[in-house]
Amino acid sequence: MNAIVQIHSQPKLSSTKVPVGSRRSASASVTALLPQVVLAFDAAPGRESIRDAVKNAADALFTTMPKGLTVQLAVNGGSRLHTITRPTKVIGTLKGQICGIRCQPGQSQITQVLEWARSQPKAASAVIIFAERFEEIPEVGCSLADTLRARGTTVIIIHDPARCSINDAVAFGEIANRAGGCVVPIDAADPAVLRDIFGSVAALAVGGHEALQSLALRRPAVRHLLSRWSAIEPVSH
Repeated sequence: MNAIVQIHSQPKLSSTKVPVGSRRSASASVTALLPQVVLAFDAAPGRESIRDAVKNAADALFTTMPKGLTVQLAVNGGSRLHTITRPTKVIGTLKGQICGIRCQPGQSQITQVLEWARSQPKAASAVIIFAERFEEIPEVGCSLADTLRARGTTVIIIHDPARCSINDAVAFGEIANRAGGCVVPIDAADPAVLRDIFGSVAALAVGGHEALQSLALRRPAVRHLLSRWSAIEPVSH
């Protein structure tokens, strides 16, 4: 069975489901009980650097919970959400899926990702969105964020401040805040800094604010990072 499901036409996302077989193995049943994180990104030309960031985030997620997590991709391009992968707990499988995504020109579709996440029977622990632009209606994104938070899903938006407008940044902040998450700026090339960023994102996605605050108390570098993240409370020393 293919690990990637291509959505070839503009979907009615509330009814979009990943096909499953008639049999469920014991392993599949266990996997269904694990916390689930969605990595969403825009696969448009000129945004190839996002792919490397997604890989780094995937590494951090599996390092944080190597035996207790599943991750799936939600990818937009061509002004539509076109690819959903099945949840996996194998980092090699996930990286192969990321590398297999083709770029398609078009506008970002963050609200389609949020609507798809809202429509799923099992609520994800977190939706981590890698974005550079917000080209949709902010009120729609905020309404979906409210619904996701009510279901227990945190939204974390990762972006490069140098590549988005003030309006984009405001929309990102409002959506993430209303979904109980945060906006994470990535404007550093230092591998150690990036490792701390993605490790912190993983802690928040899997364990919530309590896990993130605990990590920050142990690692001074993380405390410094959190001071720049919107919607995150300061850490007491």
